[in-house]
Amino acid sequence: KDDYGLGVFVETETIGGEYRRKRIHHSGRIQGFNAALAYYPDDDITVVVLNNLYWGDPSSIEKEYAALAYR
Repeated sequence: KDDYGLGVFVETETIGGEYRRKRIHHSGRIQGFNAALAYYPDDDITVVVLNNLYWGDPSSIEKEYAALAYR
C-alpha cells in the first residue's frame, strides 16, 4: 500500500535526470547521526550514506551517488 512495506519505500524514480529506475529505500536519523540506504534492483546497485551529523539530507546525497553509477 502507498509504496511502503516492511520498513522500506518502493518507488520508481528518475535518476540523473534521464533514467527511470525502481528504487527500494529507507532513511532515518537519531541524535547525532543520519543514514540513507537505497537499492536499485534492475541494475543491482546499492548506495549507502552514513553521516555522523544530525543535519543534512543523506537521501539527496544518495541520489547524487546513484546518478554517478548511471553515467
